[in-house]
Amino acid sequence: MNYVVASPLYSPARSVASLPSSGKASYLVLDDTVPNPNFLGTGSKYAWGSLALCVATCSLTSILLGYDVGIMSGALPLMKEALDMDNFQVGIIAGSLNFIAGLGALPFGQLADVLGRKIAMIVACIAFAIGTGLMAASTDFSMLLVARGIMGSGVGATFVIAPVYLAELVPAEVRGALVCCFDICINVGILLGFVGGYVIDTYLEASGNVKWRLMIGVG
Repeated sequence: MNYVVASPLYSPARSVASLPSSGKASYLVLDDTVPNPNFLGTGSKYAWGSLALCVATCSLTSILLGYDVGIMSGALPLMKEALDMDNFQVGIIAGSLNFIAGLGALPFGQLADVLGRKIAMIVACIAFAIGTGLMAASTDFSMLLVARGIMGSGVGATFVIAPVYLAELVPAEVRGALVCCFDICINVGILLGFVGGYVIDTYLEASGNVKWRLMIGVG
């Protein structure tokens, strides 16, 4: 018989609670087939508010990741003109995020095991925010590349940590539906990036140098 400590967010349906001498259920027996008169409760109980907050927070990070991908289609031409970059430099800026994200994901998996998922997520979001701010304030190609690298490390870390955090947090009955929100929101973010870039470029009366910085800074 397998025993696990009950999650503070979730108690599975039809699980049998073992009662120690104190009379308080502290462990859940994972056996759905054995009836027990001491069974506590008749349905699943979820802390939906806490679950929704966690899922929304992780989904927000994926929206920002998708936004960064989508917004570059509108920002790169303006960025190229404002910073006087050639085609090779533009390609480096556009493609460096995915490459650095792959490398940045490597240490953050171990870091999440050491610090915990929540703290590692905070570190990844801080890296992403710093990279975004530096990109919006960049004055030349070198600074832009460094900022892109910092952002890429945050992106890679988020892709590693957020799905694992969600999968470990949510109950099995709704795990597939809630974890897939992370992937769905990436596509939502890409769409927002395309739309945001079009709106800023078309309707904002400002120089190209201001427009691309605003596009990046919104993320």
